[in-house]
Amino acid sequence: SYSYFNFLASFIDKFSLRYDLRRPCSLCPTLPGVFASLVRDLRAVTSRDAHLDSLMKEFENTIRDLRTDCSDSRIKICIQKQINLLEAIGRACPGVTESELGKICNQVGTWPHNAIKASLKNLYGFASDYPGIRHGGTPASAIRNIEMRDMVAMSILLAGFTPYLTAHFDAEVVYRGS
Repeated sequence: SYSYFNFLASFIDKFSLRYDLRRPCSLCPTLPGVFASLVRDLRAVTSRDAHLDSLMKEFENTIRDLRTDCSDSRIKICIQKQINLLEAIGRACPGVTESELGKICNQVGTWPHNAIKASLKNLYGFASDYPGIRHGGTPASAIRNIEMRDMVAMSILLAGFTPYLTAHFDAEVVYRGS
């Protein structure tokens, strides 16, 4: 009935569930829900290995640290820690012998198109070349100082590549929920 649908829709909105309610009465995953599910599954995957768990916690701590100090140096550390985590996840892929993310990308056979692989390699190149993220970098290549928008964008972009670097994600479960 109309009132039941409205009650259910109100409940879902109130508790920020990861779904939208569509008529006649079906739950549809939302983009925030899919991303939250991806991060939840990333935590589950990394918690199974002491090294990955440590790197995940370091990355999450750098995000929390931004609450009190969102300086460019803290943002650089945040990006660095996420790259470290992705490298460690990628290293665990079957057939991967490299330890640098750019080279890991060449060994992972999960890419649907070379442009997607190149995207992650380019983001890794940014982290390696921008002064103070992964290395000393190239000061002349920096167009401006790192800002919070860069942390937000890089965190979301890099997390989005995680399913390509591990076989421990079930995309259907990430999409629909468990």
